Amino acid sequence: MDDTPNFKHHIINFGGLGVITSMTMVLVPHFHVSKSIYENLKWDTLFNKANLGDIVQSYDFLSIFTVWKDKNMTSVWAAKKYHRGDAIPAKESTFYGAKHTTERIHVIPG
Repeated sequence: MDDTPNFKHHIINFGGLGVITSMTMVLVPHFHVSKSIYENLKWDTLFNKANLGDIVQSYDFLSIFTVWKDKNMTSVWAAKKYHRGDAIPAKESTFYGAKHTTERIHVIPG
């Protein structure tokens, strides 16, 4: 991976860059994931240049959903990985103003 320029860009484009004829995969040790769901992250907060980099780098896994009706993201699904014996990552009550929820929700409300 270190000797392939721009490899990070290829990860999200497999299939879109042409036929892949060979690939080497690196296995990582087993890990656990602690997931949190936050609702109603404001559009202006997410796309504020001061926040955007911190938001996308704050968790190991991050999915942000919207239905394009309002200027907010309906939900943010954020997760951190941890290993056996490590403390489970704490769940924050808010994420850049979005409220943590323990309700079972769908990525598309309604």
